[in-house]
Amino acid sequence: MATHNKTSNSIGTAQVHWDENGLPYSTHFNDIYFSKDDGIAESRYVFLNANSLAERWDSRTINSAFTIGETGFGTGLNFLLAWQLWNKRQHNKNAQLHFISVEKYPLSKNDLTKALALWPELKAFSQQLINAYPPQPLQGLHRLNFFDDRVSLTLSFGDAAEGFQQLAPISKAGPNVSSTPCSIGSAPPQIDAWFLDGFAPSKNPEMWNDALFSAIKTLSAKGSTFATFTAASAVRKQLISIGFDCQKIKGFGRKREMLIGEWLSTPEHKHKSTEADNQSTHTHFRDHKQQKLDAEPAWHLNAIPPTKKVEHCIVIGGGLAGCHTAFALAKKNIRVTLLEKNNALALEASGNRQGVVYAKLSPHDSPLNTFNLAALLYASQFYHSQGFYDKCGDPCGVLHLATNDNLRAQYQEFCEIFRESPGFFRWLAAEECEAISGVPSTFPALYLPQTGWLSPAPLCKQLVKNERIQIRTEAKVSRLQNDGSQWEITFSSGSNGSPTNKTETICADAVVLANAHAASEIEQSQYLPLKRIRGQVSHIPSTAASSQLRRVICGDGYIAPALNNTHSLGATFNLHEFGEELTDKDHQQNLGKLAGLSPALTPSTTTPSDLDGKVGFRCTTPDYFPIVGSVADYSAMTERFAFLRKKANAVIDNHGAYHPQLYANLGHGARGLCYAPLASEVLASAISGQFLPVSRELYRHMSPGRFIIRDLMRNKI
Repeated sequence: MATHNKTSNSIGTAQVHWDENGLPYSTHFNDIYFSKDDGIAESRYVFLNANSLAERWDSRTINSAFTIGETGFGTGLNFLLAWQLWNKRQHNKNAQLHFISVEKYPLSKNDLTKALALWPELKAFSQQLINAYPPQPLQGLHRLNFFDDRVSLTLSFGDAAEGFQQLAPISKAGPNVSSTPCSIGSAPPQIDAWFLDGFAPSKNPEMWNDALFSAIKTLSAKGSTFATFTAASAVRKQLISIGFDCQKIKGFGRKREMLIGEWLSTPEHKHKSTEADNQSTHTHFRDHKQQKLDAEPAWHLNAIPPTKKVEHCIVIGGGLAGCHTAFALAKKNIRVTLLEKNNALALEASGNRQGVVYAKLSPHDSPLNTFNLAALLYASQFYHSQGFYDKCGDPCGVLHLATNDNLRAQYQEFCEIFRESPGFFRWLAAEECEAISGVPSTFPALYLPQTGWLSPAPLCKQLVKNERIQIRTEAKVSRLQNDGSQWEITFSSGSNGSPTNKTETICADAVVLANAHAASEIEQSQYLPLKRIRGQVSHIPSTAASSQLRRVICGDGYIAPALNNTHSLGATFNLHEFGEELTDKDHQQNLGKLAGLSPALTPSTTTPSDLDGKVGFRCTTPDYFPIVGSVADYSAMTERFAFLRKKANAVIDNHGAYHPQLYANLGHGARGLCYAPLASEVLASAISGQFLPVSRELYRHMSPGRFIIRDLMRNKI
């Protein structure tokens, strides 16, 4: 995607008028948000009761996720009532409620707060929603987790049809390719119940279009139900045409009728694929000019095989990526064995005393900027909601100094876009930075009040405190082999820091490579272009002046408030150096960076030779995106997409070729604390057959298969 002068991620918020009774009214659609008589009773009648949720949750043993899809999030009332009912009816700790809602005109946080104040009985739920509500006006997907991750809300701000299409599996069909459903993980996720809300078709015909109903058809499971307040004949005909058995029932209050129904149709190709589909290397290609508007590349997806549910996963690597992955999988009821080659977790690049939850933010529109912002927002909510800031760090806030005119212009523009969300992003003049940080400042800054610093090693230990996670240290993996039904992992093991010649083999349904550069030693992932960059952090004793520091300061380097009377300062980027020992040269470089952040913080009597510190080797990628998703089968992938060598812009109507149930979570560079939570949620969702927290488009930029496709297009392989 090309970079533009301004972001395209922003959308408008809802135009709300509050009437004399304090009720919200949409001036854009000239319609009410809920019944003036009783909004809660209306929502329960039309959506919860008409979808028989209480009866279905009482009578059905739910060991995974029950998913609700909604058109029109509005005030969030339907979500809150579904959450409340779930808490009352579902006591199985393995059960999860996933609520997905699309909204083109989201309420501002102020309007949302005002609306939810109308229902005091929901305060315990609504306050959590208000606290986690994304900044406005930000387009795209937002995953919010509540109730110890047993309740998840995916908000899609933007067009309803586009939002659900980005969640739907793709079916590719060309002259030589059977119609095959494709997915990132083990199975195509599906919707169990639909809340077809939003404003009336007569008021908002734009939403009730063919594309929306097509997405509903693709995402519905057999037995999926729907309920909608409208009884419009056009809506009824569309629902019948896509396979729903529709009925008219009495509407709420004074409304005469509404529609309910159950989805009965199951096209043969919807959940099935043949062995020929999985092994097919035939392709059909077209020029971009001939590409249909709805065509989309599927090289990042795999044909869905009839595999068993993943119950046990091996995670290789015990740093931030591995421990976050284990945490996310365990929360989705998957048993995890984590293998770490060292004698403890987080000893390598994840072993710094303090790390900053940091992302590079920009007002410009690019996939990487989109990912950085999404990762930062997800990480912030994750660390707060799980209590990890309290246990392992401090959400003291982070100042991104505008140390030059270019940064000043970018940060100011960014803050202007999000001026309605000062709780997330705020522009501060130099004197305001000094007041809020406690130390002199010569630069203005972009201030992020909800972020801060964490200690990675204690964090990793907290992440794996789960009965579903088993830790094996001193376990160096040498080989992965798939026998057709599961993975066999061979590793050498040691004891108490003393390697032995003992070799072990364990089996699992799936494997995640989260072992940084060591992934290059695994046969299946040797093709990944992982880069190793040395970084040195310096530890300096606090002084009378530096002890006043109350915020993390980032610029050309960073410094965090003191931990046990010691500051972490860094970090260097040594592209072509591989020494593991601390150097005075790098300590001096870090001290020089500190002087640029705030001269008053530089200790006057400290020399580089006096300092302690930490050397680590970041694992990075050529395009700065992390590597997240299924590991490609290099040989099959290059054969399947070989035509790209001849015509780089050809659109090849075929899915990719990936090793079954082998995944990667690599290449986070210096941003593991920020990137790893979202990346791990992407993987855990894929492995468990649930909806992703990112769009298909954004996932393509994360996919491990992207490097093969790019090299073929550039005729490098």
